[in-house]
Amino acid sequence: MSRWTHVAAIFRVDSIGQISDDEITEKFGREVDWEEMANCDYDDSDEWVQQEVLPMGSEGSLKMSIWHNPVKNEMASTTVSVFGDLRDYGGSDDIERLEQWFAKCCENNWTRQAVMQVIDEYCDKPTIFQYIQN
Repeated sequence: MSRWTHVAAIFRVDSIGQISDDEITEKFGREVDWEEMANCDYDDSDEWVQQEVLPMGSEGSLKMSIWHNPVKNEMASTTVSVFGDLRDYGGSDDIERLEQWFAKCCENNWTRQAVMQVIDEYCDKPTIFQYIQN
C-alpha cells in the first residue's frame, strides 16, 4: 500500500515591481512530473539533480501556481500556491524536509504571509507551518 502526503501552501510576497515567474521558480523549485522522472537518464543526471525542484514523491513533484496582482502600485504583488499529493512520502524525515523547503522559500525575499498544511495519511492530525515575520 502506498503512503501519501498531501500538501497545501500559500505564500504572499511583496515587491516593488513584478517578480518574474523565472525568479519565483528559481526560489521555490520547478515542477517535475512522472514522465520526466521516467525519461531521466540517472547515469547522466548531474544537471537534472542540480536544478532546484519542488518537493517530490515517487510520481512527481508538487504543483505550483503563480498569481501576479494586476494593480502594479500595491506592495502585495505576487501570490504563490504550492499544492499536491506526494506518493511514497511521509514520516518525520520527509516532513522535516518539507519544513526546511518552506523556510527556504520564506527567506531572502519579501514574504508577507505564508502557511503550509501537511497531511501524512499515517499521522493522526495535520501539521501546520507558519511564517512569522521578524
